[in-house]
Amino acid sequence: MILVSHLYEVHPHGSSASVSYTSLGSGSLSAIAILENGWRKDMSKEEAIALGSSAIEAGILNDLYSGSNVDVCILNLEGVEYLRNYKKIGVRNDIPSLADPISSVRIQKEDILKYIEEI
Repeated sequence: MILVSHLYEVHPHGSSASVSYTSLGSGSLSAIAILENGWRKDMSKEEAIALGSSAIEAGILNDLYSGSNVDVCILNLEGVEYLRNYKKIGVRNDIPSLADPISSVRIQKEDILKYIEEI
């Protein structure tokens, strides 16, 4: 028995195609550029994960509506493997808290005005 895998893309308007790799949705233009540049037919599992992760990262960084983490799902003859939160994009742990104590701001003058408009 010969096992062959296929990948299909289905666009919102209904067209579909069998493809070697694809990217759909917001951020897909940046992601497809990474895939077109790095995809090879003989990639190892690790290389494929790295390429896919880089493609998703490009999509996240170049699209305001994308999320901030990469999840990986590996499908093979052994089953399905999920790598949740494989990579988090845009996490800034090196910035100290920006909260200043209230006493650090000096108020020179305070006026509270009440406006009443009669119609």
